[in-house]
Amino acid sequence: MIFIRARKIAAIAGVILCSGACATMPSDAFPDPGHVLATVTDQNNAPVPGANVQLFFQLNYPQDGTMWRSAVTDGSGKAAPGETDGGVLPGDYYVKVVPPTGYTVPSTQTNPIAISLQSNKTISLSYKLTKTP
Repeated sequence: MIFIRARKIAAIAGVILCSGACATMPSDAFPDPGHVLATVTDQNNAPVPGANVQLFFQLNYPQDGTMWRSAVTDGSGKAAPGETDGGVLPGDYYVKVVPPTGYTVPSTQTNPIAISLQSNKTISLSYKLTKTP
């Protein structure tokens, strides 16, 4: 009997404790998102569809290589990683482009690029890939 009562008391204490600590945060506690827009073209300024634009947290890159968000360029060569989730939380990131088959990143192009994203701001990036023969 004592064991059963102790379990009931522990369960009730857990509910009471969680009622204060487990409350949801108000939506204004989170910063408004920022946006990343990448445009990928070739050496003749033609859009490059199919390039993978990847977003990494600066803290994790390149040690663990975990990609946080990505997007594939459309027919106009544009991609916006994180937009399907409503944007990207402000912070420091690396943006890397993985070219589609038939293209390479020229040695003159910085890849990845370090960015610092702010609330309600859009960072526009341009990548120029080389079409392989």
